[in-house]
Amino acid sequence: MKKVLGLAAAGLLAFSAANAGTITVANSDLTLYGAVTAGFEAQDNDLLNTGKNNDTFRLYNVIVGLTKKADPNSPIGFNVAFGQFEVPTVLASTNVVNRRGGNLVNLGETNDNFKPWLATVDITPIDGLKISGGILWSKYGERPVTFLNPNISRGLMFVLFNPVVYTGARAEYNINLPGLGNVGVYAGYNQANGLTNVASILGGYNNNIPSPKDAYELGITGNLNLGAKIKYGLHYYDEAGGRNIWTLCLKSDFGLIKGGLQYSYASKDDAIKNNDGNAANSYWGIGINFNISLLDAAIANVEVPMRLEYVKLDVDADNDNGKDKIWSFTITPTWKPTKNTFLRAEYTYTKADSKIFTELDPPNTNKDTRNTYAIEAGFLF
Repeated sequence: MKKVLGLAAAGLLAFSAANAGTITVANSDLTLYGAVTAGFEAQDNDLLNTGKNNDTFRLYNVIVGLTKKADPNSPIGFNVAFGQFEVPTVLASTNVVNRRGGNLVNLGETNDNFKPWLATVDITPIDGLKISGGILWSKYGERPVTFLNPNISRGLMFVLFNPVVYTGARAEYNINLPGLGNVGVYAGYNQANGLTNVASILGGYNNNIPSPKDAYELGITGNLNLGAKIKYGLHYYDEAGGRNIWTLCLKSDFGLIKGGLQYSYASKDDAIKNNDGNAANSYWGIGINFNISLLDAAIANVEVPMRLEYVKLDVDADNDNGKDKIWSFTITPTWKPTKNTFLRAEYTYTKADSKIFTELDPPNTNKDTRNTYAIEAGFLF
């Protein structure tokens, strides 16, 4: 199972191809996939104090999926994944992410009820063209579920720049171009119900401003051979009456070390630009991922993924009260005794230039740093 670092990929579908078995039913071959993972997490403070004990054992994922690939010989297929999962982030625990009215993934609480979180009907009328409709995932960035990412917690780029899960439709076309190899382009439309909605101080929406009702996306992906093979993705996401997000993703594999980069810039439409309190009207961020993979180098069944991120909120001068920078570092040593099992531990340090975090224990004072610790074990099928 390989996590795609910041590039266009169908996360669970890619995972299924590597780890799943095939079921034959009623003249169709279906691929079964999924995962069960559990662990423990602790933190010294949180973005909000929910009044709950956030140091706790967690069932991170229960995911079961089925897929049937579409191709010109069998032009209609599907991919559906049912489950419930936790979404811890470097800014906030899953208790904050899933609090009522503040969901990061706005199709409902991710740890409440077993329901579809990825569900598409796919049509492939000709080679290279796929049209999908249903519940979609973003084409770039970290995946919603922990086991498809090299780190347990989701990072700043995921929270502040990446659309996550939404209902809509998307068309993708792959073509082989001389000198450029296989190039993929895509375009999509969605109903904007998977948008991030974080505290306005971090660039999200003020509670008095309605969330966008629809959005569209455009992008191109491919490979460049510049001595080393580099996968790239250029993505644009536009919310009507919301944010405009431009993202560049790069990834390369050097054997022992893999690396990835995501740069994103977001600006707000005029309709909300001057009505969002002290929030930034535009902001940018950069995330760098690198993974020391002794497993792929056939040295040991161990990987050490690391993630370093920085976000700058361009707050207007009149409102600039110093609350405009945040960075985070995550390290997640991982042991994979078999191809479908893993055990990993994680430490994350997040630093802001204002006291945006709250201690979970009395005296509940505000802090500008957050330390989190986690452990997760998982079985993939």
